[in-house]
Amino acid sequence: MQDGLLLSASSNLTIEGFTDVDWGAQPDDRQSSSEYLVYLGGNLIFWSSTKQKVVSRSSAESEYRGLALGTAEIVWM
Repeated sequence: MQDGLLLSASSNLTIEGFTDVDWGAQPDDRQSSSEYLVYLGGNLIFWSSTKQKVVSRSSAESEYRGLALGTAEIVWM
């Protein structure tokens, strides 16, 4: 058995990012969780799932925070 990532050859080097947020998902402290995925040419190259550091007052605020995290990761890449 081998461990590792399977990358497909592609001439398309488009970076795509997807985010998702669960608003107030943590019952103990009501913090939201943010998840994001980054693809390069159809290959998953990065993913993250974290608890947001603040408590959002609305689902829209929580979504914007998650989008900002994912966007910052893509800009860094």
